[in-house]
Amino acid sequence: MTTATNPSTAPTMTALPLRAIRVSPDNPRRRIDDAALAELAASIREQGVLEPILVRPVTAGRDGSEYEVMAGERRYRAAKLADLGSIPAIIRQASDEEALQIAVVENLQRQDLDPIDEAEGFKKLLSEQRCTVDALAAKVGKSAAYVRGRVKLAELPKTAKEALRSGKLSLSVALLVARIPNAKHQAEAGSAVMAGPMGEPMSFKAAAQYIQTHFMLSLADASFPTNDRALVPAAGACSTCPKRTGNDRALFAEVARGDLCTDAACFAAKKEAHWQRLQAEAKQGAVAILPEKDAKAVFRYGRLDWEGEYYDLDADCLDDSKGRTWAGLLGKLAPKHVIARNPHDGAVHRLILRSDAAAALKKAGHRSLIEPSRNAEGAQRDAAAAKRQELARRQRLEVLRRTASAVVASVIGKAEAKEPAAAFWRLLLDGIADGSWHEVVNSVCKRRGWSEKKVRPEETLAGHVSQLEAAKLRALVLELVITRSAYSTWGTLALGKRLLEAAKLYGVDAKKIEAAVKAEIAASNGKAKKGSSS
Repeated sequence: MTTATNPSTAPTMTALPLRAIRVSPDNPRRRIDDAALAELAASIREQGVLEPILVRPVTAGRDGSEYEVMAGERRYRAAKLADLGSIPAIIRQASDEEALQIAVVENLQRQDLDPIDEAEGFKKLLSEQRCTVDALAAKVGKSAAYVRGRVKLAELPKTAKEALRSGKLSLSVALLVARIPNAKHQAEAGSAVMAGPMGEPMSFKAAAQYIQTHFMLSLADASFPTNDRALVPAAGACSTCPKRTGNDRALFAEVARGDLCTDAACFAAKKEAHWQRLQAEAKQGAVAILPEKDAKAVFRYGRLDWEGEYYDLDADCLDDSKGRTWAGLLGKLAPKHVIARNPHDGAVHRLILRSDAAAALKKAGHRSLIEPSRNAEGAQRDAAAAKRQELARRQRLEVLRRTASAVVASVIGKAEAKEPAAAFWRLLLDGIADGSWHEVVNSVCKRRGWSEKKVRPEETLAGHVSQLEAAKLRALVLELVITRSAYSTWGTLALGKRLLEAAKLYGVDAKKIEAAVKAEIAASNGKAKKGSSS
């Protein structure tokens, strides 16, 4: 659109016929409340238009209009609704870019401006007028972080925009969702925070925690080199990426950790690129890769088998009091590793054989960490002692299994009858973490008698979920969470921390249940011995 007169002409004020004016297609304000417009029209009928509108001369349109509104569209529409013939106006020369900037700035001063309209205006200025974020921020009198946040609102899915406009989604929560770069994940997050755990939209704190847990990934745990700019050239290095929380603290102010990736799609692309590179190196003999069939067995349940034949070189040695990884513990004495890819999440791991790790530990002077001697000195040379140790371990595991199952059943019974408190949801959010739930679902299905031959536990569970009422569903979710870590087999065999927290929350005496289980097992063993002797 071109201006009709000399741009050097000074602004003038006059009364213009309404028929000579048209609205701008670039006005950031897209929604005008009909009731508010009718109220303004009534006021104009009584008092007239108290503040002139701002227009610019334009090429005459087919409707005979010669001026375009830059600021004051509501007053212009209300004047037409009030059947006025003319309206006071300030005529000012302006280019398309200047007119858009004026419209955005003017509307910012209106308290009822829709955040989405504001976002669309900012986006249009940045994309079409080649204006930088910092320059735009200076023009509208806002911070650069404010402008970036508003621009991201323009990228929200349609459902989230409508929810924000209707008030179902708060602006602060909408901004959390808008920061997610991937459109699919944005839609998933938007649906989740609007529904909430009880069918109500999540609070800012709950939404922030949910999004951080489900849509942000720890770069510290990445299986690919995060500083490699050549891995995915278009993405560059993670350390300098603007989607890393630590590189834009203004946008991710509520996120404590600075090493989180907010672009799951990019994260996945880098994992795949790293794997392809390793495969190419394997063909040249640079690295050894565990065959896919073996990798499936090693990561059968989505994680490395705790009692399998491998250690993850980059994982913590759980028996080390200093919390070092196997690589940090063994240093240059670390045995030769193989590369294995977890088929469940695509992560790449460096694995070492347990037998090789034991030899390296001995050479490094960490004899106390060598299995199985860490709990009984010299047991590796004493077959009888090793046998007794294994028997005691199995007995302790049996006690734990029965105790955990009884505690879970008791907690779930109380959870079904009691409305959830805040502590319940904290327990739930703490328990639902990254990783595979296949083993947990399988265990829960068995406990409830839902197991079916040739049917995956997840499918079986889904079938029963559709038939459960709210109270039963609440208890089932809790059961999944506390079953996942019902007891620990690392170091001292004991009931899991989360299970004990749930027991305390619902007034279940875990110690009393464990004592009863021990007595029951002892009585059963006594009867068995008596029967064999007779």
